[in-house]
Amino acid sequence: MSRKKTGRHVAKRKENTLVTVQKKEREFLKIPSTLSALLNKEVSTIKQKETQLKKSIAQLTTRITSFEKKSQTNPKLTTASEKKQFQIATRTYNTHLKTKELLVKQLKSTGESLLIAIDKQAKLMAFSKYINQFEKEWLKQFNKVVPLKKPKQAAHITEKIQSSSLESGTENVAVNNTAEVIS
Repeated sequence: MSRKKTGRHVAKRKENTLVTVQKKEREFLKIPSTLSALLNKEVSTIKQKETQLKKSIAQLTTRITSFEKKSQTNPKLTTASEKKQFQIATRTYNTHLKTKELLVKQLKSTGESLLIAIDKQAKLMAFSKYINQFEKEWLKQFNKVVPLKKPKQAAHITEKIQSSSLESGTENVAVNNTAEVIS
């Protein structure tokens, strides 16, 4: 005892396709703004990373300069324990120099990535503005467009030809031939 509901389903499918097209269009229009928001978050995280790198570089430079000052003031090492401490201090000094170089490289790369992210964000903002502008202009043109009517030139020309053919009897045959050629 099953009933056929194909008529209802076809109508619903047509409505659903129109609704899905409209949803997809709205989603497409929102894409640049959502991507811009994501890039804004990325820019803020990159800036935080950049400030952390700057702080750590500053701390390392203070440690390096303090070691250099201490090493210049105490050039004479008399006991074995002082020599061991000096060797340990020179090792840490060298590791601080290496880490400072690495942090400077990371700072440069984060600066470049920050510039790239800001550039992408600006492009997306401009793109969203252009999409909105295009949509407004499209709506203006859509409202201005009047549906074209098919001209009835062939019927109008044949009426003129027939009225003129009644006036002149000899040209009647030639005019009818031209009217058939036109239509």
